[in-house]
Amino acid sequence: MDRQQNLGKISLRAAVGEGDGYGLAGKNARAKLTADIKSFEFKGYKYTNAHMEGELKARQFDGNLNIKDDNIDLVFAGKVDLSKDIPEYIFNSSINRLNLQKLNFSKEEIVLTGNVDLNIQANNLADLVGKAEFRDFDINKGDQTYHFKLVNIRSSLDTAGGRELNIASDVMDAQLQGRFDIEKIPAALQLFIYDNFPGFANRFRIPKIDSLLRPQQFEYNIKIKDSGGLHELLNAQLGPLKNFELTGNFDNLTSKLEAKLKAPEFRFGSMSATDLGLIVDLTDGEGYMNFNTEALNINEKLKLPDITLLTILDRDTIDFSLNYADHSSKVLSKVDLNGRFYIRDTSTMLMQLKNSNLRLLNSTWSINPKNSIAFGKDYIDVQDFVLQYENKSIYLDRLGRKGVKLAMNNMDLNLLNDYLNFEPMKFGGRCNVEARVEDVLSLKNLGISVVSDTFLINRDDWGLMRLDLKMKDRQHPLEAYFAMTKDTAQLLLEGYYNLSTFGESSEQKARYFDANLNIHSYPLRIADYFVGDVFKNLYGYFDTDLHVNGDINNPNIGGKMHLIKGGFTVDYLKTTYTFNKGDVVVDNFLFDMSDMLLYDKRKNRAQLDGGIRHDHLRRFGFNATLRTIEPFLALDTKKGDNEQFYGQAIGMGKINFSGSFQRPDISVNAAVGEGSRLVIPVSNERKVGQFEFVKFVEKTPQKDKKDEDDRELTGVGIDLDITVQRGAEIQIIFNEQSGDVIKGAGRGAVQISVPRGGDFKMFGEIVIDEGEYLFTLYNLFNKGFRVKEGGTLTWNGNPFGATINLEAEYRDLSASVYSFIQEYLATTTDEELKAAANRNTNIDLRMKLRGDLLKPTIDFDLAFPNLRGQLQSFAESKIRILKQDQNELNKQVSGLILFGQFLPADFALGNQARAFALNSVSELVSNQVSLMVTELLKDLVGDGVLSDINFNIRQALTSSGSNEFQFSLKPYFLQDRLSVQVGGNIQNNVPGTENVGTFVGTDVVIEYAITPDRNLKLRIFQKLQPDVGGRRFQVGTGLSFRKEYNSLADFFKSFKKATSSEKRKAKSEK
Repeated sequence: MDRQQNLGKISLRAAVGEGDGYGLAGKNARAKLTADIKSFEFKGYKYTNAHMEGELKARQFDGNLNIKDDNIDLVFAGKVDLSKDIPEYIFNSSINRLNLQKLNFSKEEIVLTGNVDLNIQANNLADLVGKAEFRDFDINKGDQTYHFKLVNIRSSLDTAGGRELNIASDVMDAQLQGRFDIEKIPAALQLFIYDNFPGFANRFRIPKIDSLLRPQQFEYNIKIKDSGGLHELLNAQLGPLKNFELTGNFDNLTSKLEAKLKAPEFRFGSMSATDLGLIVDLTDGEGYMNFNTEALNINEKLKLPDITLLTILDRDTIDFSLNYADHSSKVLSKVDLNGRFYIRDTSTMLMQLKNSNLRLLNSTWSINPKNSIAFGKDYIDVQDFVLQYENKSIYLDRLGRKGVKLAMNNMDLNLLNDYLNFEPMKFGGRCNVEARVEDVLSLKNLGISVVSDTFLINRDDWGLMRLDLKMKDRQHPLEAYFAMTKDTAQLLLEGYYNLSTFGESSEQKARYFDANLNIHSYPLRIADYFVGDVFKNLYGYFDTDLHVNGDINNPNIGGKMHLIKGGFTVDYLKTTYTFNKGDVVVDNFLFDMSDMLLYDKRKNRAQLDGGIRHDHLRRFGFNATLRTIEPFLALDTKKGDNEQFYGQAIGMGKINFSGSFQRPDISVNAAVGEGSRLVIPVSNERKVGQFEFVKFVEKTPQKDKKDEDDRELTGVGIDLDITVQRGAEIQIIFNEQSGDVIKGAGRGAVQISVPRGGDFKMFGEIVIDEGEYLFTLYNLFNKGFRVKEGGTLTWNGNPFGATINLEAEYRDLSASVYSFIQEYLATTTDEELKAAANRNTNIDLRMKLRGDLLKPTIDFDLAFPNLRGQLQSFAESKIRILKQDQNELNKQVSGLILFGQFLPADFALGNQARAFALNSVSELVSNQVSLMVTELLKDLVGDGVLSDINFNIRQALTSSGSNEFQFSLKPYFLQDRLSVQVGGNIQNNVPGTENVGTFVGTDVVIEYAITPDRNLKLRIFQKLQPDVGGRRFQVGTGLSFRKEYNSLADFFKSFKKATSSEKRKAKSEK
């Protein structure tokens, strides 16, 4: 057995079969061998526990090998023949564990497992022929496992000396066909670059290959289906590869290279591209390279869509054209940049830009055509590099041998918004920028200054802004100074940040920073940008002295803040609270405002505990509780603020604020009483739905619309737990236009819940102590009922599906019962009894409302408390009959409500009766029509112009009478001091006149208030009315003076005061 260089000591015990061998040495060696190898060394590793069994011939072995220890566990069965000119390997192996690092085959921790079948002939990779199959093969590197289900490799030769290599697996397929030496392909490509582009090769230190290479003439086709993590084996910064294709050909004899690359997704480090494409066509130092991508993402912040780079190569000269368009961007909306990049000498590269269109900030900039940038081994030279657009300019110039300086004038700060993508704040205004660095590569003596005299945040002017940055070099921190100043308000931030690691201490590690923030008399409204979903209209001032340091991703903060004379409005509750002062203690988890006193608009007090929570300046949210000291305003909404309910809540309790800035929660737990009012508008058309202050936010744009469940739900969550005490009022509005409203004072408890994205829920019960119900009949007639004590309103979730149980009575009702009991009176001859029935008597009209709040069951009941004797008996008998016929009872109730009297049982509307009924309700009908038309026209022309429109309709009581329709229109002008009333009436068959047929009359009244208090008025009028002789036309004018007094005594005292003042005036004139 030949002793190899890496082979060390071997300790074994072997048995050679009898009569089978000629020895173990030399080319005639032949034996059947069984051996237990206690140990042997190879490449510095000591193998143990190996067993070998098989036939050994001269430079051949056919048999089995088993070996197992902590780092190698495999079974080998097959043949190895080294006696031929080209060695032959035919075997299969089951590898349970093969640690290449421990066995000194790799510097990295790589462990192999799987099954291998091999049938090849080869001295090296260049002449390898045969096939290999890997099944269920795993490569374990560190804590990552890369799995191959099946890999087939085949290599074959054709008669012309060509070669074909095929690789097929579940990860990738690859094919190389032609004349190639796979070990020499990298060297051939290196020589191709040196021979065809020598200037670039020298500049980038690509050495020349002196040795002669075999011809490399082949085509290649590589397709990666899914790298499944194997890309990390090539480079840790390389991202996953899916449907990656690379095709082309290479010929080193004719100096030709063609390549075509397609990648739907490609990522390397912090840069990623979508639909990446690359085409290369080079022959003998000439050709082109074209690159395009649908979107380029740099550091997850700068996103550049639709980039195309076209290049033409001629030896060491590259003409390029860079095209880019993003119409949604305010920074780089369009770029059309053409130029040339070439090697001027052995050590200098030169770039020149042509006067092409460069579009920045939606503007086209011009470039000085004489511009150039030279990159030498130890220097940079910039000449005439100037961009200009109107009053904006960008200057780039050299600074010494290795540095540059930059000046940017009148630049828009809103260009920061696309890059920073900081949602609470959008920056604006103009600024000037100056930057300089003495050595571009080492960043030696870097200095940057940004100044804006009008710094805008969300279009608000925050005054002068200045930012100064400086750094000695990469081995020193970047020092920063930032200031915002307006009037007496000032914000100062000073500190440093480490761009790289330059020492062992934590303060010298990369990303470490240290800063002091000092603020004096700064407007508190700046917090609006962060807490605007919960708090609005912040005002007041604050001072700050804070120290922040540590890793930029996990900083530490400490210090104090002082709040001065301010206030804010809780947006959903619409309550405004003020404070005189407040001290805030800041640490890594809380901006603590505890013990701060807040005042409501009635100057009642509450104490604040807690404040703004955070976790090392991340994940900001609320952790605060407002506890009342005296009856405090916890709700102050008006109609329109909230469709579901509104009102005022005044009482004792607490308001808790929690959740994040994006998903805040407000919880109110209070006992309310006197001065509190809750209004719930309901109708049959109402639906319980999501509130408008709940919204969905898509964090990233999507090509396909997603369901709401896939989007982040933000907005305010509300919980109100209210104990209602005596004195609190609740209103249920069924129809605001008709005045159909229940009002009551009561007691009880209600819980109102408005979860984010959920439905408005309400639970609890209110017991009515007293109240009234303005009952509406036929949407026209309103009658007031007094709600009796003990009624209830109960909610079990749906706020408009409450259960109502109320009893109300109509007040001050009296009428004659003659029509009510006329069928009984017809049987008696007692005239005194009939006369008593004709007299008015008190009536108790009661209404019961039960069931669903939107569709309650309404029942009526009648009683006559003052009737006695036979009239009482008749009335009670009639009531018992009516209760058996609800329609008849309702007819009598309608008569009482509409006409103020009972209707006869045989009531029929003849001509005169019909006229009586119509005229009885004419006033109600006319009023309702007037109100509706007035509101309609107000919607068309706006408030403050029309005061009212009146209609009156009357029906003649006799056949000889006339029917009449009256109307009037009265707009106001000059802040209601001038009014013009235009009206008229239409009558037919005016009795006692010569007007037979239809008469149309007109009225015009102009009234002007001479004095601002409207006490002295000028009036001019015109009237056209029917008369015995035909028509009468009247015109007139007049002055009127009006003043109100509380009593006659005040009236006479005013004369005395006026007389005394006149006397004093006369004396002063003398």
